[in-house]
Amino acid sequence: MLSPGFGKRLQEARRAANLTQADVGAFFDLQKQAISAWEQETNLPSAQQLATLCKELDVSSEWLLFGVTPPPISAEVLRRLALLSPDEARRVENTVRGYLEMSPLPVAASGKHRNAA
Repeated sequence: MLSPGFGKRLQEARRAANLTQADVGAFFDLQKQAISAWEQETNLPSAQQLATLCKELDVSSEWLLFGVTPPPISAEVLRRLALLSPDEARRVENTVRGYLEMSPLPVAASGKHRNAA
């Protein structure tokens, strides 16, 4: 069973990918109304459609279905990171590492960070 908020997470991932409901519908040859129904949780995608959504929106199934991992990084942030010089990229990485050391991510039962690959 899906956790409450599946529709909101789907909408968040879709927007982070800068896609409209019509764009997502095109993955499945569906009208935007079908995607709206998924986001409103009045209808749900099939398992095959869920797999495609996760791939196309670049999110984990655990996050989309149950909300257990962080939301996706926006496409804009990824574009900007790709434009950094090697020195700037190192500074950003060091800043993030410092932040994570001060405020560790929640650890799953496996002992690994929830968003670890």
